[in-house]
Amino acid sequence: MVELILTASYITQTVLIILLLLSVFSWAGIFYKFRVFSKSKKATRYFLHEFKKDDDPLSLRKGALKHRESPLALLYLGCLKRLQRKGVLSEQLEVVTGKEGTADSISISLSRLLRSVKSEEISYLESYLSYFAIIGNISPFIGLFGTVLGIIDAFQNISQIGSANIAAVAPGVAEALVATAAGLLTAIPAVIAYNYFLNSLRIFDSQMDAFSEELMLFFEEHTKSPRQSYPVIK
Repeated sequence: MVELILTASYITQTVLIILLLLSVFSWAGIFYKFRVFSKSKKATRYFLHEFKKDDDPLSLRKGALKHRESPLALLYLGCLKRLQRKGVLSEQLEVVTGKEGTADSISISLSRLLRSVKSEEISYLESYLSYFAIIGNISPFIGLFGTVLGIIDAFQNISQIGSANIAAVAPGVAEALVATAAGLLTAIPAVIAYNYFLNSLRIFDSQMDAFSEELMLFFEEHTKSPRQSYPVIK
C-alpha cells in the first residue's frame, strides 16, 4: 500500500493529501464532540438525581453550579437568575409573594427564557456536526475523482507503451483505486460520528423539553409558597 501511494501519479497523491487533511479534521472533531457529549451526559445524570431528591432552591443551585456542563443545569440557573432579576426571588433566594399578576408574568417570562436557553444549548451541542455530514458526503466523491484521473493517466501510459496486457494495466489501476479506498476510509467514521451525535442531540432536546415543563411547575410552586428565606451564597 505504501509503495502504491509513493509511486502514484501527482494527481492521485494530491487527492490523497486532501483526504488525509479531511480525515485529520474529522477525527479531531470526533474526539472533541465525544468529550463534550460525554461530559454533558454525565453532568445531566448527576444533576437530575439531585433535582429529583431535593426541593430546596439553594441546594439545587449549588448542584447546578457544580454540574454546569449539563444543559438542564443551565436551564435551571437561567430561570433562577431571571426570577431574581424580576424581584420574585432575592439574592438570598427569598420568595417574594403578594404581587398581583406576578405568577402570570413570571410564567410567560420563564417560558421565553427556557426557549432561548434551550436554543443556545442546542446550537452549542450541534456545532461542528454539519462538518461531519459534509466530510461524509464529499470524501467518496473526492476519492472517486482521484481514481478516475488515475485510470485516465494509466491508460495514457499504456497507449505510450503500446501494450495492453494485464501486467501493464494492473499497476496503474491499483494506484488509482487507492484514492477510492482512502475516500471511503475518510467518509465512514465521519458518517458514523454524525449519526451518533445527532441521536444524542435528539435525546438532549427531548430531555430539555421535558425538564422545561418540570421547571415551570417547580418555580410556580415556589413563587406561590409562603415567604421563606435562605442564607446568602458566597
